[in-house]
Amino acid sequence: MMVRHKQPASLYATTHRWVSRFIGDRLVSSGYDTPAQQTLSTVRIKLRPFFIEQLPASLRATLLEETAAFLLQKSSAVGVDCDYGKSVLHLLYLLLSADVKKLKVTLCCYYGCRDLESVLRCIKKNGVSLEYLELARSSLLRMDPLQFRNVLTSASRLTNLVVRNICSDAMLKLIGAHCATLQILIIANSKQVTDIGVESLCCRKTILDRGEEDKLQNGDKQEDTVKLVQHPLVVHEDFSRSADSLGCVGFSSWKAFRDRFQTCLKTPSGGLGTNSEVLVEVKQILQPICSSLRSVDITDTSITNVGLQLLCRKIQNLSSLGEYSISDSFLRSLCVVSSLQMDKFPLLSLHARKVSFTGMYNLVHVFSNIRSLTCWEPMFDIWDLSYLPHLRQLTLIRVRYSEPILNSIIHYFENCKGAKHLEKICLEFIVQDQDMQDVPVLYIPEVDVSKIFHRCESLKIFTIEFKDSLQATPSLGYSSYNNPRNVIRACFQSLSHVQFGQMVQNSVVSVILGNCPNLVNFHANHCPDLGDSDLTEALPLERASTRGKLRCFYIYEAPLLTENSFFTILEAFPNLSQFGNLSRWAVNCDGIQQIVRSIRSNNLEVEILCGSHWFQSSCEKELSC
Repeated sequence: MMVRHKQPASLYATTHRWVSRFIGDRLVSSGYDTPAQQTLSTVRIKLRPFFIEQLPASLRATLLEETAAFLLQKSSAVGVDCDYGKSVLHLLYLLLSADVKKLKVTLCCYYGCRDLESVLRCIKKNGVSLEYLELARSSLLRMDPLQFRNVLTSASRLTNLVVRNICSDAMLKLIGAHCATLQILIIANSKQVTDIGVESLCCRKTILDRGEEDKLQNGDKQEDTVKLVQHPLVVHEDFSRSADSLGCVGFSSWKAFRDRFQTCLKTPSGGLGTNSEVLVEVKQILQPICSSLRSVDITDTSITNVGLQLLCRKIQNLSSLGEYSISDSFLRSLCVVSSLQMDKFPLLSLHARKVSFTGMYNLVHVFSNIRSLTCWEPMFDIWDLSYLPHLRQLTLIRVRYSEPILNSIIHYFENCKGAKHLEKICLEFIVQDQDMQDVPVLYIPEVDVSKIFHRCESLKIFTIEFKDSLQATPSLGYSSYNNPRNVIRACFQSLSHVQFGQMVQNSVVSVILGNCPNLVNFHANHCPDLGDSDLTEALPLERASTRGKLRCFYIYEAPLLTENSFFTILEAFPNLSQFGNLSRWAVNCDGIQQIVRSIRSNNLEVEILCGSHWFQSSCEKELSC
């Protein structure tokens, strides 16, 4: 049984790509042969063939996305004159209709673009049914709030909004006021977003001028015919460009305020605190978006601990903050005293850095529903993770390697009852040269991964790496077995992605490849003792049908593997789609040419990976854990 042969793309995919390129070329050419005085409606009639008018909404959405990507790629190509802003504007007028529910638009890269206002006006006119909207820019520039408000008022059904890299405090205020059904908000990489914007997103302020109210009530007591109605003064930001618009209205003059304030100062201290001496009453009312939002990605913004606490307290069902990493100081500031109002936040996914013992104590009490935890440079006792009963995904990054720390991690996996529910484990150790001064270079303790696999019965993704060392690092082995193909572990039935680094023993390769029927990706960094005969023994051809799901087989460095292992891999994995790294195997130039000719002559759908795959692999992201 060999890997599958290359097949032509489906008729739908081929046709879809041709139509998107056809429309893109027509839009680019229209920028040259269209007179300046010609209106967009005329361009729409000229470019819109009959078949485009009959396209359903789902197909329009995919054509919009693919054609926009084609135009963006063409505008950035060297030697191609393409007015991207004008082409995107014509594309929206061509395909965007009131029944399209998903739209992704990359705006022009500079502020004040002549076509930007027309693009947003078109979205406002035809985007009434949008549920997903993504506005992107290649540069860190602001969006005009007035134009953005027009889009939000039209797209009242939005549930997903992505304004990465362009969001600001003014835009957050508009989102909170107009997006009552929004569930996912992504504002990552927007440095203009601060704590003030978070407050505007969650709360609406009303200001009641008590002085004017009391004056009206005292002056009109004798007039029974006049009925007083108390109206709070709502402060709002006016984004109109009118010269008469001042933004905030309804405040009394400075002279009247000064007189009332002096009167208040002359009042004896015993009389303070009554309603008659309150000049201005400020109220905060939660926006409807606080009950609908589920995820707010605030990664790489200017939000501090103050804004983070406001988000967690005001948004009732907040489950994720994206990849925003909370600090230990934020965790230590949380209230965990049962006699007071203890903080309880519903987050399900959390990223943290340098968490101390106190910070971890507060974390397990306040974020008790955590299912996914990522921590950089953890400084707490690993056993404290056992107090998170719902934990399913654990990622520990830049853990300083030492034998006591490694033993504490293994102790957690072996003895914690919750470890059997873990679905993802990612461990990254930093091994500094001074840590190995007391250890002979010829002997470095081996890390036995079988102790981790023993209790983790639901494991799907497992990665372990050692970094920052110029000398030798600990090797990975699997010691708890007699026959590699007869090792029975519950997690082997669910394991789909593994990545082992740096030095990997043959026992790990034999056990994983021989006992994991649902394995999709196998990555290893350095297998110094793995030869052709070892790989052939680990991959018997009579059991090739049990390895039908593996798509990526990658060993970064294997000095004993030759081109003969390539043919063994082809026969052992029927659905293999990519493998490597031949440049670090025992394969010379003639051997590589022979492998390439074999792939081409047999029309095999196999990609040869290079060294960068180890550092920039997307295999794990493609799996849904």
